[in-house]
Amino acid sequence: MSDIGSPEWIARCQRRAAKLEVAPELVVTIEHRLTGDEANNDDATIWHVQINKGQVTYCAGPHPHPTLTLSGSRSTLEAICNGAQSAQRAFLDGTLTVVGDMAKLLENQIALEEVAASLMIVSANS
Repeated sequence: MSDIGSPEWIARCQRRAAKLEVAPELVVTIEHRLTGDEANNDDATIWHVQINKGQVTYCAGPHPHPTLTLSGSRSTLEAICNGAQSAQRAFLDGTLTVVGDMAKLLENQIALEEVAASLMIVSANS
């Protein structure tokens, strides 16, 4: 089992994210939640990513007002993070739920996919 969502994993993601170049107009906060039997309902299974003014920041715990909340099992989120499954496929299969501003997601889909792709290496190689 990977350490996805752990403080160490978040720190690795943050180090990688600090090197990203993101469009300054992209402003979005995405909360991630592990669900099902693999989650233990504490902040260790919830984290959020803030993209604001060209900066990407990973934080442990929930955000008070996320733009989007993505929820899925550990295996689903691991498959997405390591590139074995797309978030779109997981959503269509019902293994990933998305709540929030879907228009913002669709409007910024390409930029968000670039951020996600550059961070996938954190799970695959760390």
